[in-house]
Amino acid sequence: MRITHVIRGEEWLPSTPKHIMLYNGFGWKPPAFAHLPLVLNKDRTKLSKRQADISVQSYKDKGYDPAALVNFVALLGWAPNSTKEVFSMAELIEEFDISNINTAPAVSNHEKLDWFNEQHMRRHMSTNIGGLSQELREMVMRRYPSTPAHLVSEDYLNQVIRTLNGRTNKLADIPTFATYFWNEVDHAQIDATLLKKMWSPNADRLMTLVAEDLEKVPTESFTVEEISRVFKTVSEKEGVSSGKLWTPARLLLMGTPVGPGVPETIFTLGKSVALHRLKKSKQVPQF
Repeated sequence: MRITHVIRGEEWLPSTPKHIMLYNGFGWKPPAFAHLPLVLNKDRTKLSKRQADISVQSYKDKGYDPAALVNFVALLGWAPNSTKEVFSMAELIEEFDISNINTAPAVSNHEKLDWFNEQHMRRHMSTNIGGLSQELREMVMRRYPSTPAHLVSEDYLNQVIRTLNGRTNKLADIPTFATYFWNEVDHAQIDATLLKKMWSPNADRLMTLVAEDLEKVPTESFTVEEISRVFKTVSEKEGVSSGKLWTPARLLLMGTPVGPGVPETIFTLGKSVALHRLKKSKQVPQF
């Protein structure tokens, strides 16, 4: 039958003698049988499609990178001869040795899968960022069909991905997590409790000063470094900490208390969009 090896789950062990007898009965040479430990849920019950949405398609729909998923599954029940964890398919093929299969069951840990996905995203950023931006473009257009062409261009999406590096572990989360890169921020709808924490009494004046100084920066000099310098200068002149500037600026630019660095976000949004948002400080409800 040209089958040399059969590698399967350990639940097939009791049936193996019968299978060997069948091979012998037909006069065929039995293949070499290897049995792998089971993959378990966190509660140490057998991982089963009846208990969870664990099909390959479901992971793809959730935005997991195929290389990350293969990497994750490969290390369930197998260990390399090193402490290395992140592998490409070619590296796994080179490193794999069946003798290193564990005998104990492996526990599936989605937090670990998220970590692998983040690591592979970082790898792609240095080797195939164009591929990432193409995938992101499709995701953005599905979620925001009316997005202008310049906000889904390869250059813009490449910069978005670089700006959000380390902020999310799945590409599919970006259109929701960082909606401010494609949509205007509605400052009137920001939660009142959040505003009280992020908007100080002099925030309007400070943001006006920042916007005025940023407007003076020539377009060709509008870099992350120059944007950071503007914030530092205003901070020193006004005798306030950097946090007193970053926090309200983040609110105006993103409408959220968490996100990437403010200078990086301003650079990615572009000078005109960033200034447009920073000048909306008077629209923020006052308390």
